[in-house]
Amino acid sequence: MTGILYDSTPAVVAGSDVTICTLTLWDLETAENTSPVEGIINARHAFDVLGSSEVTISEAGEFVWYMDPADNVIVNSRRQVERHRATLHFEWQTTTEDGFTNVELEIEVENLRRIT
Repeated sequence: MTGILYDSTPAVVAGSDVTICTLTLWDLETAENTSPVEGIINARHAFDVLGSSEVTISEAGEFVWYMDPADNVIVNSRRQVERHRATLHFEWQTTTEDGFTNVELEIEVENLRRIT
């Protein structure tokens, strides 16, 4: 997934200004009747990805999330399709403002059952 970070003006937020970047990933059906913590996938609950190889942020504000294969696992093998949601939370500090934004993405994962 790719995108560009903008502040409220909207001006681009440089990667070097980002102080926090976390990723939360969960299965929507599992989390519907509980908190998202119950449906967390691949231990991605407010998982710190700043400075990791999983999320990169350029000085031009472009961010890229490189999904790990374990980020798209089927949680319940009885389902044909699962809906997963990812939230990337960004915070930054500049001389003019402190800012934050959440980028949410819904992912449909199809259960391709093994052919034997």
